[in-house]
Amino acid sequence: MPKEEHTALLERLLQEISQSPPAPRGGPQYRLMINGSPLNNPEFIQTIEELGGLVVIDELCTGARYFWDPVDASLPPLEALSMRYLYHFPCARMYPSEERFKRVINLAKEYKVHGVITQMIRYCTPYTRDQVLLQEKLEEEGIPVLSLDVEYGQGGVGAIRTRVQAFLEMLEGRSAR
Repeated sequence: MPKEEHTALLERLLQEISQSPPAPRGGPQYRLMINGSPLNNPEFIQTIEELGGLVVIDELCTGARYFWDPVDASLPPLEALSMRYLYHFPCARMYPSEERFKRVINLAKEYKVHGVITQMIRYCTPYTRDQVLLQEKLEEEGIPVLSLDVEYGQGGVGAIRTRVQAFLEMLEGRSAR
């Protein structure tokens, strides 16, 4: 994107943000990371935030992770693209998983999350295989995890709402100690 166009869009966004009313804060806000399979339910994050969660970072298959680790323009183009593809923030399908686990834990610490909500589309084998190991590592760091096995599409919003609400109540109980 040309710099001028980017700057104009950014200035417009900043103006819109400054004119919008502040978000209502009805109770405690828990900083959360979401991770897992591609997010195909637009109500997922909205549901979390309606209940008092605040999604501050994601590690989704096609989320923020996709845009990190830019292409090194100092290398020849084919080499630069190859290096970016092979060595960027690893996907759950990459083995060994340790590098991805370290980066997820570092993100959770950097963004000061209170918990992680993992949504795995049923039968998404890479994330399903990794989730148990990642959850263990996050919990060793004192970061609670809610794992949601979701259907592809927008179904199950009621069940998601119930589980997220219980998770946020658990976080509230932890913070009261």
